[in-house]
Amino acid sequence: MERILLFFLMVCLAALIPPSGFAEDPNGAQYKEKQGKPYGEGSHLPVEIPPGMELINMGGIHMIVPQGMKIEKKGSLMTMEGSDAFAARNFKEMKTRFEKIEASQDELKKTVDDLKQEISKKPAAAPETGVR
Repeated sequence: MERILLFFLMVCLAALIPPSGFAEDPNGAQYKEKQGKPYGEGSHLPVEIPPGMELINMGGIHMIVPQGMKIEKKGSLMTMEGSDAFAARNFKEMKTRFEKIEASQDELKKTVDDLKQEISKKPAAAPETGVR
């Protein structure tokens, strides 16, 4: 008798709870089910891409990864570079960019100093009176 009541209760609850259209992973995150449109295409994006991230498509799989992250595909296995390698590569690239910027800044300072010296060497021109 208890089994019949328990089964009846489960059927009633299942009939009363409407389907939500969301799938939930074990960590509690919710994902909207795709309605025939892949991520990143169509009139709207199903997810908002945070700043500093990019949406890539590799082998029919859409992924949101940090901008510039290297992803390798070997057969059907896709591997992303580790966060430590990604950070180290980015810092190295930034260091070279800063060195180039500093070098160009030094060149501009030298040019400005040269122009200042040329201006100071020229005699001041007589002001025009405007009368002829």
